[in-house]
Amino acid sequence: MQYAATLASWCGVPTSQLANIFPNIGNFPKANLGFVGLGS
Repeated sequence: MQYAATLASWCGVPTSQLANIFPNIGNFPKANLGFVGLGS
């Protein structure tokens, strides 16, 4: 899930919308893993 959220952010999905797309993202310590240069 974190991989998909990181890629979605890289593709332009706003951070505020990630929970709408990935409802369980709150179960992880951070949504963006930073492997595509977007930070953490």
